[in-house]
Amino acid sequence: MTDMGPVISVVQTFADNAVDTAVAPLHEHIAELDAEVARLQAIIDAQEPEPAPLMVGAACNVPSGPSLVNFHTADQQIGPLTVRRSFPKLETIANQVKADKASGYDSFTSLKPPVTDAQYGALRLLSGYFTERHEPENDVTADEFTARLDHVYGAVKPTNPDLRVGPVYMTYWWKDLKAGVGKFSPSTRDSWLPDRFDFLGCDNYNIKPLPLDSDPQWLNWFGWALPIAKATGKPIYIVEYGAGAITPGMTDVARTAMEKRRAEVIAQDHAYLAQYREVRMWLYWNGTGAAGDWSLRDTASQRAWRDVAAAGRTA
Repeated sequence: MTDMGPVISVVQTFADNAVDTAVAPLHEHIAELDAEVARLQAIIDAQEPEPAPLMVGAACNVPSGPSLVNFHTADQQIGPLTVRRSFPKLETIANQVKADKASGYDSFTSLKPPVTDAQYGALRLLSGYFTERHEPENDVTADEFTARLDHVYGAVKPTNPDLRVGPVYMTYWWKDLKAGVGKFSPSTRDSWLPDRFDFLGCDNYNIKPLPLDSDPQWLNWFGWALPIAKATGKPIYIVEYGAGAITPGMTDVARTAMEKRRAEVIAQDHAYLAQYREVRMWLYWNGTGAAGDWSLRDTASQRAWRDVAAAGRTA
């Protein structure tokens, strides 16, 4: 029997060379396409600006009330902070905004009705961030809220064109969408959107530290707000944020465990929020409230928020 091995080997070599010859131009074409994709991506990256660093701040009512002095102290402990959240009275709001600005802070202020059009027209807040009736789901229906905020927008903007005005929702009322949003006449999420706004804001609290990406109330609200922000170009602000509170009767062991977990959650939420260029502000509730003491008193939690602040805007 004739040994066909050499013949087969020659044929195989010929076939391999033929395949290589045929495929080589394809490889070259693929390489050219890859290079073109990289070139186009570089053009896109150059044209699309990097998102501005997060504006980081706090509300502060410890140790002795919501004063600018106490905010300075918080700035030293958990800063650098750039935005001060506060709730002044109508007769003091303009002077407070001026004092904040003189100290190098932007102001995020709130008022609650009744405020007349004439009073709004007389305000000279000049800059900063403003809402009327924050956490409206606690107090009014969606129709009442949107009609009022649209009216306030028209009343305050002519004399304060650089003031950013928008709603600040309470995510607590968004945790069960089947039941509807709001305490009074619960309704759909879209029913809470005013026609005129410069931002979408929210307050989000969890007595036990819970990451935002596992928090139903946040996910339901954010899942609604994010597409609106993308479509309109309006930013999202987390105006009050609390991730764990010292509650009445809490033991030292439980408090230590909560504080440790809170520091971890703040760091986890920082990484999570960094994925979304639409989220432009994050303010911590560094104070007490009806549920307990949310302030960052322990070293780990203070360090965690300082890390957030250090990555944020400093001027």
